[in-house]
Amino acid sequence: MQNFSFQYTRVHVIAALTFMLIVPTGLPAQEELPDTPVLAARLAIPETRTQTLLELAVILRYQQRVIMGEGSLAPESMLQDLAWLDRLQTHIGPVRARSGVLDPAAWQMNQKLVQQGLPVGNWLAPDGPSLEATLHTVFQRQDERLAASVLPELLWRLEAESTVRWSALQQQAASDEKLRNALVTRVQPWLENAELELAPAVDAEQREVTEMMSALAEDAVSTGPPDPRRLFVVRSLLLERLPGLSADEARDATAYLRLASLIDGLHEQHYTAFVEGLLAVVASLLPADEEQVSSVAVWLTGHLPALSEAYARRFAAVDPRINSALASAYDVALNRAAGPPASPAAPLVAELADAVAQLALLVPDIEYYFDLPVRDTIAGSIETCIGMMARSGEEGHPAITRELFDDCQSSLVRLAETEAVAPGLAGDPSGPFGPAQLQREVSVTSMQRINYGMGYLHERYSTACSPPASPLPNPLEWSMLASLLTWLAEQSPVYFQTEANEARLVRMQAIGLELLATLSSQVDCFSGSGASLNDPVSRSLADYRAALTGLRNSLGESIQAFRDQALAPGSDIALELDGAQETTYRPDDLMIGPCDVEQACEMTGSLSTTRALLGLFPETYLVADQSGMGEVQLCYEHMEWVDRRAEPVRPDDTNVANYHGRFAFDLKGRFVVDGQASDVFGFRFTSPDEYHYLFAAAKEEVLSDSCPMEWVGSRIVTPMKNRRGGVVPNRLTYLAAPRMLPSRLLSLNWDRGAEWRDWFITGLGVEPLGPVTPPDIGPSVTEHLQSLYRQEQVSVYQGLMHGGAEGSAAAAYQQLQDLSTQKGLIRMLAMLFYPQSLLDSDAVRSAVAGQAGLLDENVLARFRQDNVPVNSISETGLRRLESLQAAWREQPEARLRTGSVAIGLAHALMRLDQVYRTYFLAAPETPETGDPSEAPETLETPALQELTEPSASVSESG
Repeated sequence: MQNFSFQYTRVHVIAALTFMLIVPTGLPAQEELPDTPVLAARLAIPETRTQTLLELAVILRYQQRVIMGEGSLAPESMLQDLAWLDRLQTHIGPVRARSGVLDPAAWQMNQKLVQQGLPVGNWLAPDGPSLEATLHTVFQRQDERLAASVLPELLWRLEAESTVRWSALQQQAASDEKLRNALVTRVQPWLENAELELAPAVDAEQREVTEMMSALAEDAVSTGPPDPRRLFVVRSLLLERLPGLSADEARDATAYLRLASLIDGLHEQHYTAFVEGLLAVVASLLPADEEQVSSVAVWLTGHLPALSEAYARRFAAVDPRINSALASAYDVALNRAAGPPASPAAPLVAELADAVAQLALLVPDIEYYFDLPVRDTIAGSIETCIGMMARSGEEGHPAITRELFDDCQSSLVRLAETEAVAPGLAGDPSGPFGPAQLQREVSVTSMQRINYGMGYLHERYSTACSPPASPLPNPLEWSMLASLLTWLAEQSPVYFQTEANEARLVRMQAIGLELLATLSSQVDCFSGSGASLNDPVSRSLADYRAALTGLRNSLGESIQAFRDQALAPGSDIALELDGAQETTYRPDDLMIGPCDVEQACEMTGSLSTTRALLGLFPETYLVADQSGMGEVQLCYEHMEWVDRRAEPVRPDDTNVANYHGRFAFDLKGRFVVDGQASDVFGFRFTSPDEYHYLFAAAKEEVLSDSCPMEWVGSRIVTPMKNRRGGVVPNRLTYLAAPRMLPSRLLSLNWDRGAEWRDWFITGLGVEPLGPVTPPDIGPSVTEHLQSLYRQEQVSVYQGLMHGGAEGSAAAAYQQLQDLSTQKGLIRMLAMLFYPQSLLDSDAVRSAVAGQAGLLDENVLARFRQDNVPVNSISETGLRRLESLQAAWREQPEARLRTGSVAIGLAHALMRLDQVYRTYFLAAPETPETGDPSEAPETLETPALQELTEPSASVSESG
């Protein structure tokens, strides 16, 4: 295992920073360039890092143009280039360094080549084109979108090579006074900015880089953001030492430099950027047949598990594939840390290719797309061409002939013009666009449905523009074919350098550039239609909101349907709460009857209740009643006459009497479960007035009877004191009769008259019965509610996920299908027109790919598994939608208006351009005289000229 450690002292770092504040003696200040430690320090400080990289890019572009022979260039051209970089940032916002590793077509080609034992070459490297190619593309003015999409990759590559390139530039400037003078004005502010001073003190005088990196990782896992002082030391030390390292040491130093930035980004929640950069780092550890063990691989195996455990949930919220990609990176690092004998490269490449496909295409693995039967024609041609290159002839050279080589070149262009635009691989722009077809189309890999997506937009929304005149090629297929063409060119340049192959190359370029231009114009057309910016994704978000509203209504109906069946009418309880919750429920049909009909005193009728009277029940019992656990009852008993007295009807007749008394009864509140009643409360009512309630025989036993209904109708014989001589009877017979019945009295005074019903509320005229201790039903009610709640969740989720024959379940199921389709459309449109937004913004990626994303069938299935309440679904869905809309509004307007470029498409165009400039574009002669300000800004290839001159074309024959 190589011993990779950098030592530094505090004095050394302070000396490095001193270069920023003073100018070395020996030359005038305006003629001196900052030394490498100054550049390293500026790149190590977050506040100056990006701007320094942009300025360095301008300087290297100036150097590149001189080397390319563009004549005398004025130093002012660097100011123009710097302004161009500022313009590009209107497309992407504040630029952040990002690797070019997420290129599925390149990784698929790498897989095929490694399986055949063929070299990948320089132009098909899995992490993207070289620094020179990236630098050249960024400063081309023909397509701002293409240049802007590559700018983050330029910063990624440039930082790792910054001090190496600067050291070489310093050496060149030492012998080139003209170059030195041109650069001094550009970098002079580096020396004047005193704010760059930063105390570099750390805990120890000397530390190894790996130890400091471990401390940064531990900070990210436990205490929060990495220590800025330690981060500065790691960055500046690595950058300063890079120019003097061997190739293996430089590879590991570059990896540590990038890992430090990636770890620093975790506390800023740049989770996609972290795993994408991590894949680039582990990809740099390939090929796996090296004998020396990388210290980076060993470091990764020690710290990735802790980082994964700490951030797994947050990664999954953005995209569960981040965790899968992290696991793949760990597997590769573990393999590379094992030491010799080396493992075969093919399995490692395949694992990284799967991770790339998951993040770039949102598919399970790379073969999920590339093994589709509909690709058989293209896949067969690619396999044939690679297979011919793999067959060896004399002295180990490929056995392929010039004719077969040209056939491969010709077939690649032909496939790009025909198969790549076929409906099976690029979608049918004419639809159909019905719900079933739309649902099927959005489930397919988005690149495979570019024409269908374009056709849907024109079908769904009205615009002033027309659809593309002809179908567009599948960008992924075109990138694959273009990448193979460049690989063949690099492997057999002698065969490739013919006029016919030049024409084929130009035609392949034209197809890609036309695809790029058409996408841009179509997006701009849709975005500009209407009173304000209204890009395709924003339009689809409005449709998603409508579908979400439909789902909310259907869920409400499903919940209500369950409640109507399971709860009493008028219920207002929340099943997810306990039995002590507040409720305003009052049973509408509850009447007051006798507690025991057999013991009623004439009064067997019903009395009315009020909400206030029912409110005498503790809320727990009202909750239990409406949930069906039991039943609350109000009843009366012990209805009687009290304070009774009797008075003779006539003074001279002691046989009959009138009975007077006050009316009294008990009112009880009871709770009945399975026929068993328990008293909850009780009151004794006694009328304040006395009533004549009976005419009957004057007997003590009648007076002592509190409910003398059995006496009513009895005969009363009363003898006359004076005899009537037989002419008139000497006795009279009466019948006992009620003078006031309880039912009559209550009818007159219960809810009218004296309104005795309200007395139980005010407490006037009533007395509580003796101490009543109602049973504690709280736990039982809570348990019953929980049971109903589980039943409700199961019922609603069942209907939502599986539907039903009719009713609310069928409606909810259909609304969920519509919602899932609308989310699929948002994902499709974002991947087709704004692929870099899915990489730059974790908020956007989370919405379309994460567990915290927009609601759809998969998210709700996870909700069901996690027991998310169904009554929170709508609110959660709306909150997530509004979060995405806010994140989308933060995207730069230029990007929303014209879209962005997928990494694979950009790389393929860059590779074709590099092939053309290498093999067919001769460097122009440097003019002896001329105005430097008239120097050309770009070197246009014929493909670029073809787009600006529609009449021009390149035939297959060249």
